[in-house]
Amino acid sequence: MRDVVGAWDPAAIEGTMLLVLEADDEWFGIVRVDDHADPRVFLSDRRVVHGYPVVGLLLETANPDVAEDAEGTGQTPYPEPVGDSEVLADLGTPGTDLLALTHREGVLPADALAALAERAGFADSLDALRG
Repeated sequence: MRDVVGAWDPAAIEGTMLLVLEADDEWFGIVRVDDHADPRVFLSDRRVVHGYPVVGLLLETANPDVAEDAEGTGQTPYPEPVGDSEVLADLGTPGTDLLALTHREGVLPADALAALAERAGFADSLDALRG
């Protein structure tokens, strides 16, 4: 993250950086780097690791046990969040709220990220990237 930001704006490589990801209305991820500390990662559903190679990279940082593919009735079970749920606590979203967003019925990953961005103060930037 720092290399990419440094190429764009060398003065911006210090401080806090957030990378937010979402895919196919199935999951979202957050990677946070503060100064030169190790990355902190939150993933809304660790079960997607089998379908998205980038999730494997994220989970290497979070170091969870990877769940087997869900089988059964064809209904999507509740997501299995993994990682640092307090990753945005100082930016307006405590861990309990972040976990609640991942489990709230009818909330798509894009909706969850929009709510998180609003609380953290980067909603306009996120909207501009999506537009």
